[in-house]
Amino acid sequence: MKPTFTSARGFRFYTQDDNAGASYHYGLLRRYFDQEIRQEIRNKDRLDILRHIQGLVSSSQPQADEPLDTWFRDMLKEHEHRDGHLRFLHDTLSFISTGRRRLPAAGYKALVEFNSGIDDVAKPRNVSIGDSQYDAYLRKLSDECIEILVNHESDLLQSWLQHEDGFMDLLNTFIFLLEEPANR
Repeated sequence: MKPTFTSARGFRFYTQDDNAGASYHYGLLRRYFDQEIRQEIRNKDRLDILRHIQGLVSSSQPQADEPLDTWFRDMLKEHEHRDGHLRFLHDTLSFISTGRRRLPAAGYKALVEFNSGIDDVAKPRNVSIGDSQYDAYLRKLSDECIEILVNHESDLLQSWLQHEDGFMDLLNTFIFLLEEPANR
């Protein structure tokens, strides 16, 4: 199993190098994003980006079956009690499935907080529902994510890329996930 690191937003990724953490991967993807915006990126670079992202989500070899599916399932388990994280994962899976998002990745900045390192800090939560319904709401959101994964008939990464602006959404999603607090 490859070594892991956790981004400032609390998402776990795999790495080939113990010294390459979130800021390294964030910088690398950010440079590719800037090249894409300037329309200087080539197909070979896109392939390198896809391999890089597969490496970030794959616990074994990047060629393993459905590493993105497994990564999403792992993140759903790790964030089952975090409203903003679940909403972001749900919206991302919805984009992969339908090609539509409720919010762009950057729109989740207020909902997907950076880890403070203090466990007793109150977490942001959906205040539009009562306390008695909050756990049921989180379970429903998580179940909908699992349903999307179970019912998805093709490779998640391939589906993501087939949508209009799918490549940019993928890039923006991983840039958002890897962003450090100082980069806000």
